[in-house]
Amino acid sequence: MNVKHLPAMTLAFVYASGPEGKRETIDKISAFLTNIGLAIDSTKKYFFPITISKGSQMVVSYMLFASVPSGTNPSKEVAVIDLPGGEYLTFTMAKTEFESDQGASHGKMQEAMNEWLKDNKRQLDMRKVIGLIEEDYVDGYDMYNIYFPLK
Repeated sequence: MNVKHLPAMTLAFVYASGPEGKRETIDKISAFLTNIGLAIDSTKKYFFPITISKGSQMVVSYMLFASVPSGTNPSKEVAVIDLPGGEYLTFTMAKTEFESDQGASHGKMQEAMNEWLKDNKRQLDMRKVIGLIEEDYVDGYDMYNIYFPLK
């Protein structure tokens, strides 16, 4: 785990739950970006899944963020947040590991993060975002760079 400084960003943000949540967020962000004159393929994007237990069922919600110019107005379906620059706890994980068994990989990620935070006497700062995950391609492998904001 490393600490990386990310610059201030303005992010368009959508959230959806259920089996179609990921597709729904992509569709809404794509339409929003098109309306403001940006292309989704050339726009920096982050996502963050959240898994919540409801009895014996697991419900996955999906957040999608896209970098937009400062001063961009939100729409009815897409919020816009100004994320201040700052320090983020970051690490990289293979996409296949992250997606193969989300419960196990998220447990490993949580355990390592909690240990680092305790050892370094730091806390997460989730006032604006829980976390950000960006897709990356490194040495022939699909990877995820995962960022958690620090206080």
